[in-house]
Amino acid sequence: MKKVILMALVAITLVPVSVFAQKQIVIGMTVPGLQFPFFVTMKQEAEAAASKLGVKINFIDA
Repeated sequence: MKKVILMALVAITLVPVSVFAQKQIVIGMTVPGLQFPFFVTMKQEAEAAASKLGVKINFIDA
């Protein structure tokens, strides 16, 4: 039993820390045109919500 516990502890310490690191969530969003006020407001609100949630958002103007 001691060998099993020892092997489990060794296996846990050999696992890289990066496996447990959280990756940042990135959301992509496309809008038909940022020359229209509706879509500008949509972009601003999406950016505000993304910053509140701690995610990154990328916009593309079609």
